[in-house]
Amino acid sequence: MKITIIDYDIVGNLNSIQSAIKKIGYDSLITHNKADIKSADRIILPGVGAFEKGMEGLKKNDLIETLNFCCLDKKIPTLGICLGLQLMAKKSFEFGNHKGLGWINGNIVKFPNNKKFPLPQIGWNDVYVNNNDLIFNNLNKKEILFFANSYYIKLNEDQFETSNAEYGLKYTTSIRKNNLVGLQFHPEKSQSVGLSILKNFILWENA
Repeated sequence: MKITIIDYDIVGNLNSIQSAIKKIGYDSLITHNKADIKSADRIILPGVGAFEKGMEGLKKNDLIETLNFCCLDKKIPTLGICLGLQLMAKKSFEFGNHKGLGWINGNIVKFPNNKKFPLPQIGWNDVYVNNNDLIFNNLNKKEILFFANSYYIKLNEDQFETSNAEYGLKYTTSIRKNNLVGLQFHPEKSQSVGLSILKNFILWENA
C-alpha cells in the first residue's frame, strides 16, 4: 500500500498526519514528486492556512494537472484534510474570490460573526454522521473531533455531505464524491476516533 501525502509548500499538518498513519501500522511518503503521486494507492491532500496560499503552492509545484489526472481520471482514493478539503471546492471567498480545484460543487465561506462562537474555531466539536459512508465504519453516529477553521464548505449538492456539526450554524464537516473524501476536522489530532477514520480510508476498497 503506497500512501502519498502531498507536499505543496504550505504550512500544515504533514508530519502529524504521517505520524498518525504510522500509529495504525502503515508507512507513508511526503512528496511533491509527480511519479510518486501517480503511482500512489492513496493520496492525502493536507493543509492548514489560507486558501489562496494553498492554490499558489499547488501551482508553484506544478501539481494541479497531476492531481486532476490521479484523482479524477485514475480515481485514486483521495483524502483532503482541512484546507485540503477546501481546495477541492469550486472557489473560496477567503480574503477575496479565489478559484479552487473545482472537484466538488461548493464554495468556501466564512462563519458568520457571532460573539458566542469566536473565530477561528479551535478545539473539539460534536460531529453528526448522516449516512453510512465507509469512512465512518464502526464509529458512532455522534463523535467528538478536533477543528481549527474559520471557513467551511457550503455545498451546492447536499448529497455529498457525510457529516455535519454546529458552530453558530449547521455546516458540513465531511464529504464524499466517488473516490474523493474531504474532512474539515483533523483526524490526526482527534485521538482514537481520528485514527479509525484514517484507517477506514486506507482500507477503503469501494472508491
